[in-house]
Amino acid sequence: MFYVDGWTPLSTMTSEVYRLARQRLGERSKRDKSTVGLSDIASECAMLMWQICDDSDQRGVLTASGKVVYATPRLLSWLDPAEYEGLHVDLAVGTVGSGKKSLSLEHFRIKGSLRQMATMGAMVRSKAGAIIESDYGRFKGQPVLLPESYCARELEKLGKQNLEDKRTYSDSEKVNAIVDAFDQDPRITKAWVKECLMTDEKVIVFETIWKQAAERRPGLSKPGPRSRRS
Repeated sequence: MFYVDGWTPLSTMTSEVYRLARQRLGERSKRDKSTVGLSDIASECAMLMWQICDDSDQRGVLTASGKVVYATPRLLSWLDPAEYEGLHVDLAVGTVGSGKKSLSLEHFRIKGSLRQMATMGAMVRSKAGAIIESDYGRFKGQPVLLPESYCARELEKLGKQNLEDKRTYSDSEKVNAIVDAFDQDPRITKAWVKECLMTDEKVIVFETIWKQAAERRPGLSKPGPRSRRS
């Protein structure tokens, strides 16, 4: 709804990556003949997004006044890379303080007996929300941002990877079609395959596919007439 030039909301980026993750897993399911559920897509999206967050040189928070304040990488700390909820931010929500807000005894460097540690642990758990909220201050609930140009590059890269996966899968199907045709009738020729199976294929692409098929069935490259198998 609202935006700042040069920045992309984390939640918006997550939505775009989710779309590409769904596309990617859809292609894989066709190839592997497997079933893909919503949880699989969410996990794939989360892993891609946390990697994008880790690799980003900058991250910011949009304040109520409309200004952007830079944040350290710690803001986008993840707990499980396959889950949306990080320590401080949920990728889908995209605001400061939307994460799991989990604090452990390690944050307080507690020393002493087990009973003392257990007592202090109960105090930590009861006050964890207040402690973290005070850490966020006026930034709690504000949108987290990533550089717009960086997000555009990452989305383009993911899109190209999806196209490459799709193209590789498609080429594999075509190689299988040639191999199956040869197994049924060894007399088929290269010209017949081009005319009957791959009429619209570009020459350079067809030559690549034919070469892959010939590597699996050397008989395809055998010159002269071939006899049908009995």
